[in-house]
Amino acid sequence: MKFPRACRVAGLALALGLAVAEPGPAQSPRNTSPAPRQIPVPALGTPSTLPEVNGLPVQKELPPVLGTDGVTLASRASWPARRADMQRVLEQYFTGHAPPPPGNVRGSVVESRELAQGRVRYRRVLLSFGPASQLRLEIGIFTPASAGPFPVLIDPAGTPPGAAALPRLPFGPGQGQGVDALLRVGPDSPPKAPPKAPPLDAEHIARNHPSLARGYAYVVFDHNDCGEDTTLRGADGHWAFRDTRFLPAYPGYDWGLLRVWAWGVSRIVDYLASDPLIDGGGLVVTGFSRTGKAALIAGAFDERIAVTAPAATGGGGIGTFRHSGPGRGGKEGLDLMLKKYPNWFGPALHSFSGHTDRLPFDQHWLLSLIAPRAFIALEGEADPVSLASAVRQSWTGAAPVFALLGVSDKLGVHYAPRAHAVTPDDYAALFDFADAALGRKAPVRRFDRFPPSAFDASHEPGAARGRLALWNGRDLNGWSLYLRESLTETKSAVTAQGITLSPATKVNDAVANGVRIKGGVLSFESPRSGYLKTVGTFSNYHLHVEWRWPKDAAADANSGVMLHVHGPDVIWPASFECQLKNGNAGQIVGMGLDIPAAPLLNNRKRAPRVAPPSEQALGDWNSYDIYARGDHVEAFVNGVRQNAVTGLPVHSGHIALQLEGFPIELREIWLEPLEGGANAGDTPAARP
Repeated sequence: MKFPRACRVAGLALALGLAVAEPGPAQSPRNTSPAPRQIPVPALGTPSTLPEVNGLPVQKELPPVLGTDGVTLASRASWPARRADMQRVLEQYFTGHAPPPPGNVRGSVVESRELAQGRVRYRRVLLSFGPASQLRLEIGIFTPASAGPFPVLIDPAGTPPGAAALPRLPFGPGQGQGVDALLRVGPDSPPKAPPKAPPLDAEHIARNHPSLARGYAYVVFDHNDCGEDTTLRGADGHWAFRDTRFLPAYPGYDWGLLRVWAWGVSRIVDYLASDPLIDGGGLVVTGFSRTGKAALIAGAFDERIAVTAPAATGGGGIGTFRHSGPGRGGKEGLDLMLKKYPNWFGPALHSFSGHTDRLPFDQHWLLSLIAPRAFIALEGEADPVSLASAVRQSWTGAAPVFALLGVSDKLGVHYAPRAHAVTPDDYAALFDFADAALGRKAPVRRFDRFPPSAFDASHEPGAARGRLALWNGRDLNGWSLYLRESLTETKSAVTAQGITLSPATKVNDAVANGVRIKGGVLSFESPRSGYLKTVGTFSNYHLHVEWRWPKDAAADANSGVMLHVHGPDVIWPASFECQLKNGNAGQIVGMGLDIPAAPLLNNRKRAPRVAPPSEQALGDWNSYDIYARGDHVEAFVNGVRQNAVTGLPVHSGHIALQLEGFPIELREIWLEPLEGGANAGDTPAARP
């Protein structure tokens, strides 16, 4: 798809990979008209030639990371240029523009002491930098007392121990309460001061922080020392945070607070590069909630950061905007974030309120920009502000970049049993992942599993609410059975009363002994090949199937889930088979149909898995979550993305469960329609 002519402007790459001029401070986006009663924020610098939101195309699918204007990147060598274009698009529309690195970061040690009975050394360092070295940032550095250098975790956890907390501006009216920050100027009466965090205790950190126990250094700072987290506005409507900390030194830049905090992380990295106790190749950055969003941006823009590990980022963080908010899955969507915290973002983002699908990017771009370095999303199974399905969309949207660069193992996700918090479980996952990514230790566990809620298609934009039980758990109503016995093929018809076969005698006995239903479990025990096929046809859906092999299953035990089945009943009908083969679940096979770009093996197109096998042990239940959208099919096994194929020539048809003569059990077979999807009726015709 090409943008309208109005969108082809200097200074923009958008999603097309066009040539881009380096933006300067005078090119900050101009404000669009405010909503009724909103008090506009004064524009910074000279209005730019950015296209208005209505000049951008509607893109309901995620904007591509590797494909630009219909062209897919074919080599790793193409990625740096594409990455630079994407960064400039994000600066224009999401983060705002930050000043370049100052190049003059210096540090002076103002305090040094031993802690934890001599096992840990603590230094408090005052950084200076910027125009005339006028800016200051105090950091605390904890290092093991043993010989370094050490990898390091950078964490905006608060004022360093021993440092004096800087005075803070009051909060804006209703800050943190869902109030539209653009409706008022000035503070509440009386002004509401930010809550005072308890001071960090150096001895407690030295004795208890998991980074030090795992052989990492630990750096702590307060993000508010970079830019104050307040929605307070001056009488003319400008953001008050632009009057303090780093901002007055760079008056021509339109950066939002998330970018300010990320820029502060990079200044810490500048200093650590000269610290002999720090391993410059082992820089890890984290953050929680709002500072987790800043950590994500820091990793996307600073290539010196080896591992980016944000926690519980919520809206505007890891999860895609297109899959968050009312009608998109709930929780914190773009419109809500622009209402509560517009100061976190660049000013151009505000024009997309009510126009999420016109964003020329989405959050998967930030994850993609981190490749080939390592990224892990630290999430909570019960987090009320972080939507698992939106996180999965972002994670899988970035996966092609990591695959192109040969580092799929450096894209991770971990779900801890928690709500909106950071727990020891998160830290254990962070350091297990970082140890493997940095080559310090061999991997000890997987980091590619999502919880069941991540596959709830009711969170998809335009999803039809309600789940269709393809199998009712009691009988085979709604299905037909096709079996081949020796050289004779036999077809059955299924009614609400059960199975009717012809010829009735011989085959009916075989089915009675080979197909069993008990306790909501469908068991196939027949030695014959065949399949159960839905009477109706379907398109655009999320299909869920659970299966398990017996504990003594053969090494070559085989079965499959067949999509878009059409044509006559034969062994095997035209379809796309999502393999259930023991040890190879996730492969997709074209049964008489083409899968573009897949290799031809044994006379069939076979798209191999993109991840190591993710099946449970024999005898344990597995889950298949398959998304069929138009010409695209994506398959997850136990929450692990195993395959994605596109350009398929057939987009709808029956769904079938394959029998290949091996005992197998199935349950929980249901379907959720996605946008434009429905039961296509009883006609077997497929739509090419």
